[in-house]
Parts: sequence; C-alpha cells; structure tokens
Amino acid sequence: MFLNFHLLRDVLIATVGLPARGKSWLSARVVTYINWLGGKAKVFNAGKYRRKILDARESGRSEFFGSKNAKKRDEIAKTVLNEGIKWLHHHVAVFDATNTTPRRRKIIKEAVAKCSIDLNLIFLESICTKKEILRENLLMKVRNSPDFKNIPEKEALSDLKKRIAKYEKVYKEVDDSENTSYIKLQDMTKVTCKGIHGSIALQIANLLMSCHSGHRPIVLLRAAEAKTESIEDLRAEAFKTLRGFEDDDEASTLGSLGPYAEVNSTGSLGPYAEDDDNGSTSNSNARQSASLPKRRGSLSLLPRNSFRMPVTSATSFAKVTSSGKIFISKLKEIAESADWGKSPAVFSSTLPRAIETSQAFDSVKSWSQQWSALNVLDTGLCHGMSVEEIKKKLPDDYKMWKKNPFRYRFPGGESYMDLCHRLSPLVLELERIRRPVVVALYAYFKAIPIDLAPTVKLEQHTVIILTPNQYGWKERKRNLDNYDIKEQKWKPHCT
Repeated sequence: MFLNFHLLRDVLIATVGLPARGKSWLSARVVTYINWLGGKAKVFNAGKYRRKILDARESGRSEFFGSKNAKKRDEIAKTVLNEGIKWLHHHVAVFDATNTTPRRRKIIKEAVAKCSIDLNLIFLESICTKKEILRENLLMKVRNSPDFKNIPEKEALSDLKKRIAKYEKVYKEVDDSENTSYIKLQDMTKVTCKGIHGSIALQIANLLMSCHSGHRPIVLLRAAEAKTESIEDLRAEAFKTLRGFEDDDEASTLGSLGPYAEVNSTGSLGPYAEDDDNGSTSNSNARQSASLPKRRGSLSLLPRNSFRMPVTSATSFAKVTSSGKIFISKLKEIAESADWGKSPAVFSSTLPRAIETSQAFDSVKSWSQQWSALNVLDTGLCHGMSVEEIKKKLPDDYKMWKKNPFRYRFPGGESYMDLCHRLSPLVLELERIRRPVVVALYAYFKAIPIDLAPTVKLEQHTVIILTPNQYGWKERKRNLDNYDIKEQKWKPHCT
C-alpha cells in the first residue's frame, strides 16, 4: 500500500506500561517500519533525556522513581513530549515513556489539544503477564540499558524490580473511560484496538499484530556470485527504442516528469508524483501537459511500462560462477552443523541464482519460499550501467537521481520507493515468523535511513547474523570465501 505521508494526518504515539515491558522495543519497530515505507518517524525517549541532564548513576536507581521525585520526572516527560510535538511537521513521533497514570495521560492529551497542528494521538500500551517473557525482558534491560552499566547483574535486577514495584502502586491501564484512541498488546499475542483511524495508524496496527518477542536469529546473505554477460547490445537497442518515440505525438501529452511518472486518462498524476514546496502533490503540470516540452535531455517522455526493456534479463538469468558454487557448498555444511532450534524459514527471490543459493538449506528441512518481491531493483535502461555511464549518457536523469535517490524512478524501471513498497508484505511476514529466518533485507532490520539504503554495500559471499536485543539487533559477519569450516562451527543462536 502506497502512503503519501505529506497528505496524511501526523501521528503521535505515547507508550504506556511498566518498565521492562518492551515499550522501547515496540517504539523502535514502529519507527523502523514507517521510515521503511518512506515516511519520517522518530523516537523521543524520556529515559534518554533523563540520563542526558542527570547522572544515570543516581537517576537510574530505584530511589529516583519514588514520589519524592515525581515533579522532576513530570518536567522531564513534558520536555520530551513537547520536543516530539514540535517535530511533528514530519509524520510519526513516538513519545517513549511509562505514562502509567490517567493523570500523566491527561497531561499528554492537553498538550496535543493546545498544538497548532491536527494530530492523531494514540496510546500504545504493552502488558506482560507471562513470567518467562518478563524474565527475558528484565535480563535484556539490565544488560543493555545505560542505567545499569558497570553494575553486577544480580544487583541491577534487584534494583530494577524495586523500580517496577514503585510504578505498580500507581499504574492503571488505559481504558475506554479515558475517551482516547489506543492499541493494547498483551504478552505480544493479543492486540486490542480502539478508535484507530487513518492510513498511518492502520499501518502501525497491522505491524503490531505481526510483532512477537520470540528470540530468533535473522541470517542475511546475498545470492552466490553469478556470471554477467555483456549487455551493451541490449542497452543500445533499448536506447534505439526510446529515441523512436521522439517524434511521436503521444510524448507531448505526458508533461515534464519523465518516463517514471504515471499519468492516467484524465491527466492526473500517479501516486509517485513529486511533492511541491508546500508538501502537497500537485497535478497542475499534468493538466497543462499539452503546452510543455515533449523531451527531457536526450530521452523522449515515455509512459512507464509502455515498452518492454530487454536489458534486465541479461543478468537475471546469469549462471552461478565456480566461486559461487564453492560458497553454496560451504553454506550447506554450515547449515547442517548449525543449532537452529526450529527449522529455518528461507526466503529468496525468483532469480535462478538466488534459488540455487537457497537450496543450501534444503538438507535442514528448511521452510523455503520464493518471493518475486525480493527480485533486484529494476533499473530499466540503466541496468548494468556504472554511475559514470549514467552521468555521461543520461545527464538529466543523473541529476534527478542525485537529488532524490529514494524517489527517483529509473527510465523503464522502478524507484527504491517502489521496491520498498513491494517488499512491505514480506516485511510483515518476517516480523510474524517465530522461527530462524534466512533472507536478504539488511536495510530494514538494521533500521538504516531509507534515503541511505541505496548506498549500502553488502560484501559478496558474506553471511550476516542478527540477534535481537532491547533496541534492535546485534550484528555479526562472516565472509565464507576465507572461512575454514573444519576449524570453526557456526552457531546462529550465539549471543
């Protein structure tokens, strides 16, 4: 589902819950997902601000969370809340704090009511009643939170439990009497929603219904190295095809947005039209398209998908090289020796080299799926071209790509935003699965800013293992080209 965030109502999420209930973890998930969809989201964490203005060795101890310091904690919460609201000319802000009392939640609602912009306020409450989950949450918090740095684990656990006991005395769950919108998660298995309206809010609810607290590794890797045949002849033919439209009257009806803009029969722009300076999408260019130039740079203006690009197939069906086959062989040995717990879920694209690589996990009774959504970015005419080639042959397109590499759509191909949106269903599926996962989706899991995702480079024949922690994922890498399997044993569940 494509979301034009500039036209949607901004969302403020305020977390609710006792310490060590996964509020920060959920906040990070929401922000990562919204950013992945092309929006802008940010966490405003009360604890982080507290440690910034007060020494964590004092403010992180249980004594600070008693009634004596209630006023000071309220001031911290109000400051962080106001920062989040001020930031909300963007799309989603998450106010990450306990907010355990109706009084504190009333303060938040009053602040939103005074705000000059129209905000959609949603309380996100996390409740944990299962002892085994709570035990894991407590351990994760004392091992990762700066509040307990350099403190023995036993002592830190004792102090955290005292802090929780102070909150439990005043804690009241969000309920219908507060007349507010909320999403309530109980033990990460039951989700209750009230008053959730709007596209962004519904996307967030959809994500939260897919999340779980299971501890499983995510294994990321590229397909094995493949042979790439020369595509110069194919690209030359593609250029010839493009130039064949130079004198076609059809080109003059498409405006100045290039071959990646979608135009329907009424002249209105498609969902990927650029925003104007006011943040709204204009279709005035399309209405006046007849009077606009019919060429941009050296290319005619062509409707997306109006012709078939033969270029991409040149590398799509390339065969795996000898070094690639060695990589697959090593991967198979590693998969067989690994302690998976449950059989891993292996996701690959539909490209032959990706399928062949995924077959390394067949011997461990993997749960394999092929998703066309994982196919490489279709760069159309620019497929296989170096940056210098694009700069030389398509100077105007190069400038547009440099200006906005995320939203720029390649001639006859797609943009990174297109790619992210076709991957969105897979992202939710990966969040839902509780078994180990093998997939290639590095930018999402590492929460890399989406505008930087196109610049991320993953080394060939390298296996990346991600294991969950409080704020995201812990990463380990191994290049298998120089990896001696006989001397070392790969254990995905190692922390």
